[in-house]
Amino acid sequence: MTSPTSNSKVRDRGFLVFASAKSTSQLGAMVIDIVVPLIAATTLHAKPFAMGLLVATGPAATLVGRLVGALAADGSQPRLLLIATLSLTRAIILLLIPLLFLTHFLAYPGLLAISAAIAAISGIRGGFATSLPRLLVPESQLTGANGLAGSLDSTVQVAAPGILSIFLRFASLPFGILIDAACSLVAAFLYGYLGHTHRFPEVEARTASAPRPSRKALLLPFLTAFGNEARPLLALLFVVTLLNGAVLAELTFYMVHNLGLAPYLVSLITAAGALGGVGAGLLVGPFAARHGWRTVTRIGLVLLSLSMIALPFASELGWGVFCCMIYELFGSFGGTLTIISIFSWLQANLPYEHLARGIAGAALIPELGQVLGALVGATLAGLFGVRSLLIGVATLSMLAGSATLWKRGKPPACSTVSLR
Repeated sequence: MTSPTSNSKVRDRGFLVFASAKSTSQLGAMVIDIVVPLIAATTLHAKPFAMGLLVATGPAATLVGRLVGALAADGSQPRLLLIATLSLTRAIILLLIPLLFLTHFLAYPGLLAISAAIAAISGIRGGFATSLPRLLVPESQLTGANGLAGSLDSTVQVAAPGILSIFLRFASLPFGILIDAACSLVAAFLYGYLGHTHRFPEVEARTASAPRPSRKALLLPFLTAFGNEARPLLALLFVVTLLNGAVLAELTFYMVHNLGLAPYLVSLITAAGALGGVGAGLLVGPFAARHGWRTVTRIGLVLLSLSMIALPFASELGWGVFCCMIYELFGSFGGTLTIISIFSWLQANLPYEHLARGIAGAALIPELGQVLGALVGATLAGLFGVRSLLIGVATLSMLAGSATLWKRGKPPACSTVSLR
């Protein structure tokens, strides 16, 4: 018979393997998030609207994929081998980009289609993987564990652009995709190992006898779980992510064409910004334990809003690099605080049978905001120019930050809710 202490050690090792797989995937995702827009802006000479459409396609496909994965995952056994297979499939599809480049067939429609396919697979994988920390970590330690995992993610986000900038000194831009493909292969091995070494008999017994959950709309159960008092804060989250989506849609174009920054420098700026995520991941656990998730979320939203104010005033070279770093640093710090605090609360308080759906519903808010923001930003940048778009976003972000500070209310009760 396995002792509780031994079982705890197994679970701890399992979480480390899971966090390693997740961070490895994050490293690759960071690379492709930099490389694909750079390919469009420099190799394919895409215009502002095409850039915005490309940036919007990824979150939109991820959103759909996560919903599909969450609906399939809730009420079922953990499917680690399927997650490993999805990572392997992702690696194979990624190799199409350098192959098309070598054969001179790489064009914007193909890049858009491959980007959408990769994002959809990542979303499905995320939908299945999102409830795993609940099985590998005690509920009372979820925020701290997610904070450490977030710090690990942010650390590889720092490393990824640095690795990419060195890689680009010796190879053409499309070959940077090979880094992501290698990361997907490593993640596939780690998820496969976790599936081979870990079993969850209590979950298997419960899901075998429990009826499948009803497929209600995901957003309504999520809002019910958070309570009426939290809805203004969630509305502000949507507004801030919408504004940030407009910025992200044109940021690569802005840095390359308006500020004249080389691709490797764009990569290094992104790496510097990821340091903010490292700090936020380390601080969010103790800070949330002392002040509550609502306060942490509010601070994160304010910082994310303020990060966008400096961008319109950027000029070429030094000052432009500084303004972009301010955006990346404060935006990464604020965004990490917000996401970890919200999703840790969900992981601890929603029933396991509905956890994947609840988190997918939560993810609708920032992801819809980013998708709609990217589409709006692409349209406005095409009509009025990128700098005019950034001036408008900076003005609205100041208002959103002020509204975040102004909104107050009682924290909702942290009770377990039914999502049937």
